[in-house]
Parts: sequence; C-alpha cells; structure tokens
Amino acid sequence: MFPILSIITFLPLLGGIVILFFPKAQLSAIRWTALGIAWMNLLLAIVLMLVYLQANATAGGTTAVNVPSSTSLFNEYVPWVSALGINYSLGVDGISLLLVVLTALLCCSWSVVSPVSSWLPTSSCSTFSGN
Repeated sequence: MFPILSIITFLPLLGGIVILFFPKAQLSAIRWTALGIAWMNLLLAIVLMLVYLQANATAGGTTAVNVPSSTSLFNEYVPWVSALGINYSLGVDGISLLLVVLTALLCCSWSVVSPVSSWLPTSSCSTFSGN
C-alpha cells in the first residue's frame, strides 16, 4: 500500500530542510515554497479523507460517523530495530483522520508562513528585564 500517512507526516520536514538551503534574502521564495508544501500536504490529507470515506461507504456505513468496525485504516508497520522490539507504526481512524485534515488545513494559512521576526520581541533582553 502507498505510504500516504508517512508522506503527510514527513513532507513538512522535508520542505523545511529544502527551505534551509534558500538564501535569506529570498523571503518571497521561502514563503511561497512553504505555502506550496503546505498545500501539497492538504491535498494528500483530502485524498486520504476521500479514500477513507469511500472505504466507509463500501463497508456499509451511510455517513462519515459510521466507521467500519472502529479499526484504523491505512496502517503502516515497519520493523525498525527488531532486536529491541522497536517498530514504526501509523494508522488513522475516524477522529484522527479529521484531526489530520484540520492540521493540514490550518498550516495552509498565509499568516503561518509569515516571518518569525514579525511576532518575536525585538530584543530578548528587554523582554526579561522589564524595559
């Protein structure tokens, strides 16, 4: 199965690594790249939701609330360090799917990709000294 949950999870990390290599002077390119990656993440989350709803409909559910036997779908399981019993495992059910889509939607705001300096204090010393 296609590892869509892992892609949704690690795409922002990959995008952040790519943005690290942009020159600081290209603020517009940094913002547009961050916004584009956020939109790609939202698109993948919507695809995940549509496929989940289709699986729900074929399992006999009539609404999005009726989940098929309350089990998680889109399970990903990879043994990581098998000697220690450590595994990488992801899966979504109805409520976690809504939270994945909501998180992806909130990250698509232009204000999220605004520069950090616009909301940080100008000097950390003045913040703590009371000046």
